[in-house]
Amino acid sequence: MLRKMALLGLSSVLLLAEITFAQPVASGTPNDDEWTLAVEAGAADGHSSQLGDPPLSQNFVTSALKAAAQIRNWQSHLAYTLQNGYPLSVSWIASDRDQAADALRLAAVATASDTDRTALQQLLTLFVNVQSWSDARIDDERNLRLATYYVSRSALDNDESFQKNLDCTNSLTAMLASGTLQQGVPCR
Repeated sequence: MLRKMALLGLSSVLLLAEITFAQPVASGTPNDDEWTLAVEAGAADGHSSQLGDPPLSQNFVTSALKAAAQIRNWQSHLAYTLQNGYPLSVSWIASDRDQAADALRLAAVATASDTDRTALQQLLTLFVNVQSWSDARIDDERNLRLATYYVSRSALDNDESFQKNLDCTNSLTAMLASGTLQQGVPCR
C-alpha cells in the first residue's frame, strides 16, 4: 500500500513537472519604460519591489497560495492526529495529499512566466517533502514506531523534517503574498 501511495505521489509530481515545463513562454519582453512603471507602481502600492525581486503573476499567486494552504492542511491534519493519539488512516492521508496535488496542478496551469515557474518549483519541493514526511509516519505506524509521537507532546517540535516543512510553508506563503520572488526561502 505504501508503495502504491509513493507511486501515486511520484506520478503527481511528474505530471506537475510536465505541466510546468510545457507552459508557453510569454511572447515579448517588457521594455525599460514598462519596467520603470511597474517598479513605480509597486513602490506607490507600498510593495518593496526591487529589481532583484521580479513580480509573480496575480493568477499564479492566487493558485499557489491555495496550493500552499492545501499542503499545510495535509501536514497539519496528520500532525493533529499524532498529537492527539488518534490512529492514522491511509485513506484520509491520501485524500489530503490528492487535494494538495490538485491545487498544485492548478497552480502549474496558472504559471505565466519564468518567475512563476521558479516559485512553482519551490511549491513542488514542499509537496515532495511533506509527502516524504507523511510516508515516513505511515511506515512508522506499520512498524509500530509511532509511540514517540503519541507519548511525547514535544515529538513534533523535535521532528526536524516537520519543522523544516513548517518553515518552508511559512516562508513560501509570505513570499507568495508579497507577489515577488525572493531568495532565501528554506525549501530544499
